[in-house]
Amino acid sequence: MSALVRMAAGLSIAMALCPAVASAEEKLTEIVTNEGIAFSRIDKESKQLEVYDTVAAYDDHATKLADCAKYSTRFKGAKWCFVGPENQKKFEEAMKDRNNRYVPFGGGYCARGLSNGNFAKGDPRTHVRAGADMVVNGSWAVADSFWDKASSLLAAARVTYKMALRHGDLVPNESVAAR
Repeated sequence: MSALVRMAAGLSIAMALCPAVASAEEKLTEIVTNEGIAFSRIDKESKQLEVYDTVAAYDDHATKLADCAKYSTRFKGAKWCFVGPENQKKFEEAMKDRNNRYVPFGGGYCARGLSNGNFAKGDPRTHVRAGADMVVNGSWAVADSFWDKASSLLAAARVTYKMALRHGDLVPNESVAAR
């Protein structure tokens, strides 16, 4: 199978399995948010916002619902929530680093989608560490297809995300109203 055919097949899979991207008039932001909150998702059935602790995901490889009412901070124009004060403190300490390890790779966009130029929201429940990066994908099916070629897909996704930032295709969260 030629490289072009494989790339087209990968794009078809990512577009079919990743959630829809923002509309043309909606600005894409550097960090994926729901209602202004990072590392979150809207449940398709209940339509309720679910917010997860990114520190628990990175450090403990655990999927834990966060308590935004008690433990939260703002970073890069988004609200980040945690299960307790220890995780909030770890995140705030990491905010001093140039690359905060607790911010998902690609701002929380679906890594498989990014590898094909598709800016679909990632699902925090699919989080997994890939080296120093925490990667999310749009669904479990996408995550499964991602790991077959993770290193090359991560490289392509990294280029897509950095180029979008450089060219202004992604705007800082601070510059748009919370969604």
